[in-house]
This record gives sequence, C-alpha cells and structure tokens, in this order.
Amino acid sequence: MGDRDAPRPSEATWKEPLSRGASFAEGAPHLPAGVRPISMDGLGLMGVSEEGLLHWDGKPVEVRRRLDLSKGERFFAIFVGAFTIVGSIGAAAQGWAAGHQWMCQAQIVSKWCPPPSAGR
Repeated sequence: MGDRDAPRPSEATWKEPLSRGASFAEGAPHLPAGVRPISMDGLGLMGVSEEGLLHWDGKPVEVRRRLDLSKGERFFAIFVGAFTIVGSIGAAAQGWAAGHQWMCQAQIVSKWCPPPSAGR
C-alpha cells in the first residue's frame, strides 16, 4: 500500500505538528515504534540550504553520533598515535642530519661540521 492509496489527511490533521509530513500508509516492519514513512506531501517540508545543509520544516537537521571505541580499539588508537609521533620525530631528525651533512659538504655552513678528512 503506497502513499497514493493511503487516506488523505484533512487540513486540520496536516497542521498538527506531530503528523505533518508523515504518511498514513503502513511503514517498513523494521522501523522503530513511532516512526512513520514520509508522505509525498511531506517531502515538501524538506529543503537544502545554500550551504548544502538539510532542513526539515525550516529547521536544520542535526545528526549527532558519539564515537565509542572499545578498550582494545582505544589502546590500538593510542598505540598507533604514539608511534606515529615517534616516527615523525625520527624522520625530522634524520632529515635535519642529512641536510646538515649536505650543507657542510657544500660549504654552506661551517658550524658543527666535522673536519675535512685527510684522504681527500
């Protein structure tokens, strides 16, 4: 049974805030209690702002979902984060050492450079 076969609500019913936009047709069996499908007329209550935000009946739709991690996932995230920091410090130190060695060989800097080898 679709929206077109469902009985049409009266004007008074349409103005009731709880039923505006809801279909009087039977919804999918997996919908939670109290959740009804949107009617064809109810789609007119949905809109998109210039910023691309979804609005229902002129009010922005907000979806909030907290990120919940298990203890193992939290440990793994901290572990990966810590070693990412350690790896980035090591990469920066290696880059600085290679750059300093090159600048010493090119005689761009002379401070903290090793003395030239006698074999050259």
